[in-house]
Amino acid sequence: MTIISWSLNVIKYFEDGERVETPKYGLDHYKNIEATPEDLSKYCENAKGVYVFKNANIEFWDKILILKKTYGFKLMWEIGSDATTIENYEIVKNIASEVDVFSLNLSEARNMMNLKDIDEILNILLRFKTPFILLRAGSKGTYAIYNGKYCLIPSIKDIKVVDVTGGGNSSSGGAFIGYCETGNGFLAAKMGNISASFSIAQYGVPEFIDEKMRNKAYELLGGTYFEKR
Repeated sequence: MTIISWSLNVIKYFEDGERVETPKYGLDHYKNIEATPEDLSKYCENAKGVYVFKNANIEFWDKILILKKTYGFKLMWEIGSDATTIENYEIVKNIASEVDVFSLNLSEARNMMNLKDIDEILNILLRFKTPFILLRAGSKGTYAIYNGKYCLIPSIKDIKVVDVTGGGNSSSGGAFIGYCETGNGFLAAKMGNISASFSIAQYGVPEFIDEKMRNKAYELLGGTYFEKR
């Protein structure tokens, strides 16, 4: 079951890869349409996984973690950028330790840790108690932190980029499904990159997934192209 909430955001992209996202109707409107734990609870009983995009609101996460304990689903947290501040670091780390998958992009990690060096950031994330972490690095690919190691999973090559909006969500969602199905973080991250490659090659998400797309995805999944470190 999918919960769909409608809003309209204005996104401004910059050459350095950063972006500014502004809700057209204001933050209060945006917050009013967010799903609550009570909204989600009715769909959790038979869920294999639940993917949450949210800030570090402790009251919200306390309720979600009760649902996780009750129903036993895997839980992914894609963090909202407004939560990735130095002041929130310990709160974020504590919440992340309670979920199965934690997804953030490189800019968010740098803001939250006040660091620029990727290796320093990765070494810190290795010490998180989260089983599987996705550090999304834009066109470079995704760093998968899993089972005490991390790998760079390069982005899919030879893709004509049309619209990057939603690429991160597609990456996280694809990786989460892969993790729920396979239990392998490195393979799941590769599946996330494949998912993102289809999303950014057009405006909006694909209206439907046909046999040709499925075959192409399986073909891309068949290669071993991640770099262990």
